[in-house]
Amino acid sequence: MSSTARSLAPALVTAADVKEIVRSVLLTCAVPFTDVTVTSSSSAWTVIVNDSSGLIFRLPVHAGPRRMVHEAVLEAIEAEW
Repeated sequence: MSSTARSLAPALVTAADVKEIVRSVLLTCAVPFTDVTVTSSSSAWTVIVNDSSGLIFRLPVHAGPRRMVHEAVLEAIEAEW
């Protein structure tokens, strides 16, 4: 792959990026939460969201560029909430 093609390819997100995206979507959707935990596997992120009442939900999110992760998180939260 040429350096030009590499520079145009969308960058994959890190665990910190995924956490930031999830927190942003939760705030935008007005979903109450106290903590967000992100762990990775070979092809996906597992996001665990806790709220003050002890409710926990898990969001499996496939690894990919920031825009795709944001869309996946939004869809999962809208389906869950």
